[in-house]
Amino acid sequence: MFDLTACFTYGLCASGCPLTRVDGMDPRKLIGMCATGILKEAINSKIPWICTGCGRCAYYCLMQVNIPYCPKIRD
Repeated sequence: MFDLTACFTYGLCASGCPLTRVDGMDPRKLIGMCATGILKEAINSKIPWICTGCGRCAYYCLMQVNIPYCPKIRD
């Protein structure tokens, strides 16, 4: 089950993301936008569009939040 509210912002997703060092990319920002319902801003941000979908963020996440799958953005 996918649950955005499970994110505790530990930061392990960001440490696993190969794009974290590229212009401030941080998967936690995307999760925060989706969890708080500001989907337009999430879609209009560059974060989902430069994501490679490699899944490292989901692999490192202690709460098993599958960020590349984010269904709220895809719906």
